[in-house]
Amino acid sequence: MQFTQIFAASIGLIATFLPTAVVENISYYPVFGAGAMYLSSITGNILNMKLPAVVSGQKIAEVEPGTERGDVIAIISVGVSSLVTITILILGNFVVGEALAPILSHPVLKPGFDNITPALLGAITIPQLIKVKKLAITPIILAVGAFLLIGPDNFGSVQSYVLISVMVVSVGVAYLLYKRSSLNRKFRSM
Repeated sequence: MQFTQIFAASIGLIATFLPTAVVENISYYPVFGAGAMYLSSITGNILNMKLPAVVSGQKIAEVEPGTERGDVIAIISVGVSSLVTITILILGNFVVGEALAPILSHPVLKPGFDNITPALLGAITIPQLIKVKKLAITPIILAVGAFLLIGPDNFGSVQSYVLISVMVVSVGVAYLLYKRSSLNRKFRSM
């Protein structure tokens, strides 16, 4: 297989994950600091495991992110989170996993496990959509419209491009809504 074929096959993934990787590292750094950012990059699952641990640790210790004390608490929080994750994985794989494997592979439970990802995404997304309806309507309309226009058969091959397009347009609409609301506040204060 030639490099051009590999690059052509992976361009959708690169277009999706490269900006995400850059933005995540830049946006997490003020909360984590250098040490915790390094440690969390090595151990992984920053958004779901390390960031909540750091934020909770800093709140409990009553320190501000970006300070020396905040950085120390962030390092400790990421370290403890990593140790807890390793412990749970070891227990789950070697102790509990053997006993649960026959139960979890039962045909009655298979439909539930086949739909875990949509259920989790729905549980995470719906509260956010309800909380900020004005911002949520644009990406919903654009994504559903693109799906209906392109069709379910072809949507999988272009979904990364649709995702990036919807993100760019949604940020633009959010910026316009922000500008409009700040202008309204400015005129009301006159």
